[in-house]
Amino acid sequence: MKFKCSRERLLGGLQTVGSVVSTRGMKPVYESVLILSRDGQLQLQGTDLEVAIRFNLEDEQLVVEEHGSLVVPAARLAAILKEVDDDVIDFTWEEQTLSVDCRGSHFKVNGYPPEEFPEIPDFPTESTIQLPAEVFRRLVARSAFAAAKEKMRYALNGVLFSLEGDRLQLVGTDGRRLAHAMALVENPDGASINAIAPTKGINQMARIIEGDEVIDLSMKDNQLAARTGTAVVVSRLVEGTFPKFEEVIPENCERKAIFNREELISAVRKARLLTNKESQSVRFVFEEGRLSLNARAAEVGEANVSISMSYEGEPTAVAFNPGYVLEGLSVMEGETVSFEFRSPTSPAKFTDKGEFTYVVMPIDIQ
Repeated sequence: MKFKCSRERLLGGLQTVGSVVSTRGMKPVYESVLILSRDGQLQLQGTDLEVAIRFNLEDEQLVVEEHGSLVVPAARLAAILKEVDDDVIDFTWEEQTLSVDCRGSHFKVNGYPPEEFPEIPDFPTESTIQLPAEVFRRLVARSAFAAAKEKMRYALNGVLFSLEGDRLQLVGTDGRRLAHAMALVENPDGASINAIAPTKGINQMARIIEGDEVIDLSMKDNQLAARTGTAVVVSRLVEGTFPKFEEVIPENCERKAIFNREELISAVRKARLLTNKESQSVRFVFEEGRLSLNARAAEVGEANVSISMSYEGEPTAVAFNPGYVLEGLSVMEGETVSFEFRSPTSPAKFTDKGEFTYVVMPIDIQ
């Protein structure tokens, strides 16, 4: 295989594909990228056996002199391209070695037989829907952050992806908070999807979207796939049963408050300054027309911050992890945010325009 192409374009493609490539693969070939010529373009492929990417490199300076395919370590090739300044670089693949020719520099990178590279499935055509990229990005941003980071119940290390009729829902939870994002989408074929996608996979799907593209989503067997004009991301699904999240979201709450979102974010940030690792707790004191935030930590000090609000219910004090509260508020978009809870020991929920619900468990302040 022999070709020349833009250094900047190839580096960008390697960084996209390299984001899923394993850094400690069971075999060296799993830490590599497959580059092949197809339909007058270069296609880059990478996988960690859980998430896989096919990326079509769009490059006006690409010239393929000899077609073929090659497999080289992704991180090593990207490191070379970062250090050289040529606009266009020549590449030659021969006897499992990639030669990289630049002005004043010549590199030989040992690779692997292309037939050893794991096969990446094509985009399935079953259960396919199409939606604006902006909508999908927003759904992922509003759900994936709440999925479990620790290896606990396996199903919680992913995002529930649910499509019924025109209602698309993404839900993430780690057992201490829950994020539920919803959007209405066109589903002319009546596709139905109910699956758990790994957080890495769903984030990668959102990451490949550029501009105002439309994204195709499809599920087949144990895989969820996303496709844009330049890339396909395929993710293995998580096995297990997702919790019945509807039962966690509180309804008919006796205590209700409405805040200015930016004012609440600022107040929580201020109170958080006087917390530490041992005392990650801020006390929310609800009174008519006013919310007081109190934080206290031994050998650190204390903070008292207050803001105005609209409040219905008995005066109450309840404590939350300020980091959890801020993460939920940061993905909301409305000027105001609604907050509801039943008691200081029951789950509380934030809602934003009816499209996003965020449930947070309180901390025992006794």
